[in-house]
Amino acid sequence: MKKSIVAIALASVLVGCASPVQVQQSAVETTAHVNAKVTAAQLALMPAWYLDPPKSSYKRGIYVVATASNEDVQFAINQAVLLAEQKVAKQINSEVTSFESNVISNNGGSNTYSSEQQIEVQVKPTAIYGHQVVKREIFPDPKTGDFRVYVQVHLPAKAQIDLLNEKYDTRKSNDKTKALQEYISELEKAQVKQAEDAEKNTSNVTSA
Repeated sequence: MKKSIVAIALASVLVGCASPVQVQQSAVETTAHVNAKVTAAQLALMPAWYLDPPKSSYKRGIYVVATASNEDVQFAINQAVLLAEQKVAKQINSEVTSFESNVISNNGGSNTYSSEQQIEVQVKPTAIYGHQVVKREIFPDPKTGDFRVYVQVHLPAKAQIDLLNEKYDTRKSNDKTKALQEYISELEKAQVKQAEDAEKNTSNVTSA
């Protein structure tokens, strides 16, 4: 019994002798360890489709993913969808700008063309329609305890065509939309080709 008391006393003395630096370092290491565990838990919860979403293309349309968290599950869902819509709008605008740059390049990089026929289309998130939330998962956030929502949103190519056609129809300066018309035409050609391929595949299956 006396030996146990002595051992406890010695342990107390040793702890009491720990320097403030050692205590602080221990606290930092503990915090880092906890943070690492939380991060690992967050990564483990992320759906595979969120980390590797389908590639967007003329035929398949636009795919985006987004995530949001909140103590109110409905607010978290709405926020995640809103963020996805912002990404869709940004990607449409980016693709149109990229197509415009290619057209300018193919025309010899003419500054005249760039200034006189530059596309000024800006699709806003509030103008997005025809999209669908194709995947959604909800988990308790390991860090905050709030609802963590992951969504995947798809805007079909046909809906993208409709959006851009609507934007084109409402423009006043139609003399500046040549490249936009060409971009929409490319989307429409891809849609026709996709329909033809689908019809051929159906015919082959029926024949077999």
